[in-house]
Parts: sequence; structure tokens; C-alpha cells
Amino acid sequence: MRKLTALLLAIFIAACLCACSDQNSKPQTYPPEPVTLPEPNQAEPTDYLPEQTQAPAPPATDVEVLNLSKAHSTNYQWDDTTLLALSEYSTVKLWLEDAARYPELAQRLEQLAAMQQNSMEDEYDNLLSFAREELDAAPDYFETNVSRLDVQVRRADTVAISLLSDSWSDFGWIEDFRGMHGTNFDAATGVELKITDVIKDMDSIPAIVLQELNSHIWAGDFYSETAVSDYFRDTPADGISWTLDYNGVTFYFGDGDLAEPGNGRQTATVDFARYPELFEEKYMTVPDAYAVELPLDHSFFADLNGDGDLEELNCSGVYDREGRFYTDFGIYTDTDGYYHYEELFAYGFTPYYVKTAEGRHYLYIFCEESESAHRQMMLVVFDVNGGKLTRIGEMNAGPAYIPSDIFVVPTDPNHFYLDDFDSLAQDAMPHYVGTDGMPVSKEDAAYAPGGAITVSSPRELLEAIGPDCYIIMEPGYYNLSDEMEAIWSREGQRWNDEHPYAQLRECFDGVELVVQNVDGFVLAGGTEYPGSTELVIDPRYGAILNFESCSDISLFNLTMGHTNLGECGGNVLNFNGCQSITLNALDVYGCGYYGIGAHSGTGELYAYECTIRDCAQGPLEIYECDGRFAFWNCTMIGSESYAWYEAGGRSALAFYECTFGVNETSYFMFLEDVYTENCIWSDDYIYPEYGYDPEDVG
Repeated sequence: MRKLTALLLAIFIAACLCACSDQNSKPQTYPPEPVTLPEPNQAEPTDYLPEQTQAPAPPATDVEVLNLSKAHSTNYQWDDTTLLALSEYSTVKLWLEDAARYPELAQRLEQLAAMQQNSMEDEYDNLLSFAREELDAAPDYFETNVSRLDVQVRRADTVAISLLSDSWSDFGWIEDFRGMHGTNFDAATGVELKITDVIKDMDSIPAIVLQELNSHIWAGDFYSETAVSDYFRDTPADGISWTLDYNGVTFYFGDGDLAEPGNGRQTATVDFARYPELFEEKYMTVPDAYAVELPLDHSFFADLNGDGDLEELNCSGVYDREGRFYTDFGIYTDTDGYYHYEELFAYGFTPYYVKTAEGRHYLYIFCEESESAHRQMMLVVFDVNGGKLTRIGEMNAGPAYIPSDIFVVPTDPNHFYLDDFDSLAQDAMPHYVGTDGMPVSKEDAAYAPGGAITVSSPRELLEAIGPDCYIIMEPGYYNLSDEMEAIWSREGQRWNDEHPYAQLRECFDGVELVVQNVDGFVLAGGTEYPGSTELVIDPRYGAILNFESCSDISLFNLTMGHTNLGECGGNVLNFNGCQSITLNALDVYGCGYYGIGAHSGTGELYAYECTIRDCAQGPLEIYECDGRFAFWNCTMIGSESYAWYEAGGRSALAFYECTFGVNETSYFMFLEDVYTENCIWSDDYIYPEYGYDPEDVG
């Protein structure tokens, strides 16, 4: 009776939860000790986005891939040297600007994530209780009680979001249980989709599913000839497990759904291309390029050879004798009908199917190289075009964490973020899938159409500025003022007429540089060591770099500031009317009035591992902006006064794992329209005169 109760509980959890899981199917034997991090000073992540930002979603004409974040959580309990229980789960939410564009969808994903978290926390309490009973009853035969939930993104675009909850549980003496559950949403409205919202004729589905099941790896022993049709007839619509994929609707059948238990789980995809009359036209509109996370030991179907039929792709792994780590990775395609195994040691595999706009097909396998952390990974890439496997290469990289235990899901082959562990500026670097299938950094020379331009003088820098350019400055100290003053005194307006992208402009006490109307601009310091390239100017009322009406700007591995200290009116960096700005490994110092200024509709500025210090006024000046501003692992110290942030209903500001000095703490810690998470605040801050009572501040 006790076993039956536990088994029913496991099944109940899988059904209610959208399931509990892990694609690895085995527990880690020795999980790490927990690390205590500072609590965020805002109650809920939804506070990050002001109410006024919730604008209507744009119509789905040109379908775009959406950005999502995925959070990992772990609970475990030891009894001396025995691991009693281990619970791991993930949740998925919209990320940054897409949360602002699709507020209803963002809210539904927040609610789903909260439900999954609460269910997994309750499940862990039950898991631990069972484990203690089993250990007391039979310590020599005890097995760790395990529960896992991995939420995988099957589709994420401006038409629909589809999430697959891959759950697995093992209540010690009871045989382990695994289940799959799909949750699907209309992107524009945030409404959860029913199967009949997508498929117009459900009567045709059983015969098509039967044909698909018999066409691939599992042509199996059904309960009866009518097992599939019986399943669809007897299962309520809300009990059918399905996902709305990029190429069709996929159905998931548990072990025992269609055949005697022990025959395994089955998957079948009814694809848009072969059966367009079955589907609502809206949901067949998909982007040209996308990436899909694949569950281990489950079939995924795509037209890999262009013949109009779906080919099967199935990924698996082989454990060592103790079940602690993988020794081999296996890939199955039904073009040749057997598994290809390669020796590959890892504590976890996370495979992604990648389709490019050119119609190429790749398999990206992220391999966890450490049992104690998710961060250190190796990426192995296979070409799977035509269903034939070719190993392309590998790199020490993983999905970009923002910060620890939360990463950006790689959904878009044209723009995804990786932590490159071999790079000096490794965190959250934008990449795209190159012509050979390997990731290429957008802050790499290969990304520039004309290749990288290496400069070693201020004049060479001024001459190189233009659209779609990648400029590398050799290590050194560069005072731009001498060259700009000389050019202005000799040529004046003639220089500006001949250089439409690099304009010189007079300020109160000298000349400053304005980069204007440039899309696709990268300026990188030499990589002798971080911060080895320094740019300065003499005028205290000028900015080191002004950007106006630009987009896709990347600055990294640079030190920038003014040579003269004291009162000033010029920021170090200025952005006016700019979008899509990436700042990485910058050291920005005074006497800039503000370190970074953003105005006139500027938005989508993301900074990683930057320092903004010793500014005459404050680190940031953000007003009349339109979009997100987010900072990860940044340090803001030494300012003489405070910052200036004006939300205005069209912008949002967030800090993750950042460190603040005295005045910076006094300003940012108390702003209700700023979201902070795991930040370090100064103990010596002075409470601002905003009517706060220090005793009321937590």
C-alpha cells in the first residue's frame, strides 16, 4: 500500500506540475554545498517593469524569435554521509525587452513559473519525508529520492510560445517515473492554447499519428489495432500532452499509454508541410531560423534532407558504472537506423537542434564539465544535414548566465548569448551560427563584413569609424584631444563634410567626437590584458565618445575618462537616440559629470562586468529613454553625488550582482522603479532626504 501511495503521488505531481524532471535521468551523487547570496531588495521580479511599459504587442507579420531566460533551482538534504533527497527544477520567463512587448504573455509565464516552483517545493517536502522513512526501515537498501523538472523551450516567436515540461521522479524503492507535458500560449494575447485552437480537424489526427509512429524508430506492439484511436477518443482534450512546434504539432505518449508498460515512451509529429489543411494558418507562420532544446531519449522530427518527410533525431547518453556521469553521447537518425556513439565525459548533456535561415541543420550539445556548478561547459557541434552526422568542432562555452543559475535560452541562431570561457571578456557575448555551423562572436573580426581594422593612433581611429565596422585598438594610452584639436583648427567644417559618421563638435572648452548614423559598430581594446587600452580627452565639458542615432553598438575591453579633474559638464559616454548597445569589460572613470548618459529614446543597453567610478555627479544619467537598461556584475563606486534615472513609463532599469559605493547605494537602493537582484550595497551609505525612515527600510 505504501508503494502504491508513493507511485500515485509521483504521477499526481507529474500531472499537476506540468511535471518534475531532468533529461539526465539520474541524480548527482554529491551535490554542492549551498551558497548564500544577498536577497534582492524588491519583492517580485515583475516590479522590474513599470506598469506604463505594457504596450500592445505588434501584429505578427514578420515573425521574430523571442528571448527567454531559464532559471535553475536545487534543494537537497544529507543525513551524515547519505544524500536523502535531491530536487532540481527549472522555470522559463520572457527576457528583457520581449517582456515589455508582450506583457500578457510575460504575466502568464510568471504565473506558470510560480506554480511550478511552489509545486516543486511541496514535492520536495514529500520526497524528504519518504526518504527518511525508507532510510529508517532499510538503511542497507536505501536509494536517494529524486525529483526533477526541466522546462524546455520548443517554440518561442511572435506567434506562439510552447514549453515542454520534462519530469522525472524516483521515490527510492519505487520504480522511477518520467512524463512529458506541453503548455502552449498565443504570444499576442498570452492566452493558453487548446489543441482545438491549433488543429481544425481532430478526427484525422489518430490515423496520421499511427502512421508517424510506425514510420520511425518505434513500430511497436500496441495494445490493439485501435490503441491510438482509443487513446484520442478516451483522453480529454486537456489531458493530451502536445507542443506547438516550429514544424508542426508533436504528441507525447507515456509508457503504457499505447502499449504494455515497458515498451517505452513514444513521440509523433504531425507536420505543417504535409497536412496544412489541418491547422489554423496563423500558427503555421514561423521564423526562418530557430533553435529547439531536445529532451534526452525522446524523438524529435525535422525534414533534415529536404525530401518533404520528417526524419527522426534522438539524443541519448551512457552512464559510468556508478551512474554519476556520462561516458558517451549517442545520436540516432532514422536515415541509417542506428545510434552513433562518441566518447564524451560530462555530468549533463543539453542538446539543441539548430536550423539556420539557409536551411542548414546542426546539433549543439552543451556538456556540463563540473558536478558542482552549471557554469563551466563545453559545446560540441554536429552537422546533421540529410540525417548524416559530421562532427564539426567544439569550444569551451555555455549559454550565457545572467547572473548565476539564470541563463539566456539560445532560441535564435542569428543572435544568441554564450559565456566563452576562453575569452578575456567571457560573459554574455553575442554570437551567431557561422557558415560552418560553429558559433561566431559578434565581437569578433569575422563578424565585420570587411574584417577587423586594427588602429594604433587617434587619427586612424577617426578615419576607421563607419557602419558595420569592427575596430581593434592596439594596447596603449590614447589622448584623442591633440589630434581632434589639430584637425579642427586646420579643416574645421570640411572634416565633417567629408566624414559623415565621425563628426567633430566644439564644446565649452575644446572639441569632442560624435559618432552618428552608424549601425553595426564594434570598438574593442587590445587584448594584451583587460583595460590595456585607454581613451581620454582633455575638455571637461566634452564626452570621450558621443553616439547619436546609432544601433548595434558594442564597446569592450576599454578604459575611458578625462585627463582633467574637477567640475565638468561632459559625460564619459553619451548615447542619444541609440538602440541595442552592448558594453563589456569597460572601466569608465571621471571627471565625467556622469559615467554613462542615455537620452532621447535610447534603449536596450546591456552592460557586463563594467566599472563606473569617480564621476563628478554619478554613474548613470538616464532620461527620456525607450527600452531596457540592465547591468550584470558591474561596479559603481566613488561618485561625488547621485545618479539620475527618470523611468518616464517607457524604460526599465535593472541591476544583477552589482556592487555599489556609498552615494550610489544612497540613490539606487531606494528607487521603487529599479529592479535589483543579489547586489552588494555599501554599509556606509547616507540615507537620502526623500522622507525615508531608516528603520522602515529592510
